[in-house]
Amino acid sequence: MKVTYIGHSGFLVETGIANLLFDYYKGIIPKINNDLPVLVFVSHKHSDHYNPEVFRLAKQYTNIHYFISNDVQLSEKTIEDYQLTPEFLKEKVTIVAPGLKRVVPLSDEEDDKNYIVLETIKSTDQGLAFLVKVEGKRIYHAGDLNNWVWEEDTKQQFNNMSTLFKRVMEKISGREIYLAFAPLDPRQGQYYKLGMDYLLNTAPVTYAVPMHLWGEYELVDRYEKERATKELPTKIVKLTDEEPVVEL
Repeated sequence: MKVTYIGHSGFLVETGIANLLFDYYKGIIPKINNDLPVLVFVSHKHSDHYNPEVFRLAKQYTNIHYFISNDVQLSEKTIEDYQLTPEFLKEKVTIVAPGLKRVVPLSDEEDDKNYIVLETIKSTDQGLAFLVKVEGKRIYHAGDLNNWVWEEDTKQQFNNMSTLFKRVMEKISGREIYLAFAPLDPRQGQYYKLGMDYLLNTAPVTYAVPMHLWGEYELVDRYEKERATKELPTKIVKLTDEEPVVEL
């Protein structure tokens, strides 16, 4: 499995049966193997997670499909600019809501290995998070699902958000996750790691890739040092503009 960081919360995950593009909003998308399906995931409408330019990929890759959160509205301008015909939208775009679980075949051939299992989880902000099981390995992309508490919050606000986040995270409690993309957000100050910590304490995660860093990659180093004292099995993977690729 090859993982390429594209920017902010955008990643390309290349597997043996499909290429998965998560939450692209800027940067150069590397050339993708056109022999395998390209699956594009959009977790929500925020402009740092969704760029309609992803629809331009359909000109390069014929075997492509989009899974788009139902809070994203395709404007008339987007439909016109990217020539999103009714046939295209019907055949190539699936609008997904939180709480979905679906087996998605990757071809018309009857092959018990040629599919993914897609699940969606309601976010604590806009949209949803994705769980994608591919080749027996579960990939988690949080989108904006996080414990969004801030240093200026009142105690009541802090408790309300933390309670909501923990309730939502029950959906993945105890479930094995091979690769997790989750926020470490510097804007949260001392609370920057609460969401990631809870994820890693809730589910057995093999590899965790911090995202939503707003370019402050040193936060990953800080987190690794603080996490090292707990002797937990998750490998923290730091991806940056200078070192954007890892093979897992």
